[in-house]
Amino acid sequence: MTINRLMNLPFRRLTDNELKWLKKCTGDTREAVRLMAKEIYSQRFPHAERNEMKKQLHIKEITFTVNACVWDEYGDEIPVSCRFFMKKAEPVISMQALDVSTEPATIRLEPDKYAKLLKSLIHHYEIFCWNQDYCSSNADDDFNPGFDFDNFSEPADTLEEEVNIEDVDPTWSISIRYCNGTEQNIQGTDDYLPDKVEELYLELDELFETKEESDWEQVDFDGDFAD
Repeated sequence: MTINRLMNLPFRRLTDNELKWLKKCTGDTREAVRLMAKEIYSQRFPHAERNEMKKQLHIKEITFTVNACVWDEYGDEIPVSCRFFMKKAEPVISMQALDVSTEPATIRLEPDKYAKLLKSLIHHYEIFCWNQDYCSSNADDDFNPGFDFDNFSEPADTLEEEVNIEDVDPTWSISIRYCNGTEQNIQGTDDYLPDKVEELYLELDELFETKEESDWEQVDFDGDFAD
């Protein structure tokens, strides 16, 4: 009877009572009911799982590495090899060039701006799902943020695919430590950066470019033009 009711749920927007009942069925002790309810719920609310995770995931530390080519505003291809590091405890971002031996550059943001940036990593960039969205083989199948969601990490199609991917150097990678104690490591091997990966790199890189321009504008030239 429960399965029939699930199959006959109306296509219109569910009432509060219908939605409450459907959610309850996703935890039913009967496997057939539970699986069907979860499938129906995911079809009706495809972003529900991610949105629920966004409310509870908070970044403690993050390392973001890019070793690929990006395009500038003129359409020119520019090779990039650098690593960014951020942690919640201090509103500082460091950037280390990996292709030259130089000290890391650092910038300090206003606390509210920094908090907004960390929040955007979860809510806008959805980095906790990059293994699903951008990796043909999940480098982080063991990631468990404390939720019981089916199919959060889909296995690779073949063992041969996994071996081939391991032989290729990553063009980007990200390591995350969350405030709840879980960790996540993701990497991609595509020749070109996925949209949100490139967008995040450009946003962080622009912060350092803005700082350099600001420092240059603060140079006092009065002495050079004194009468």
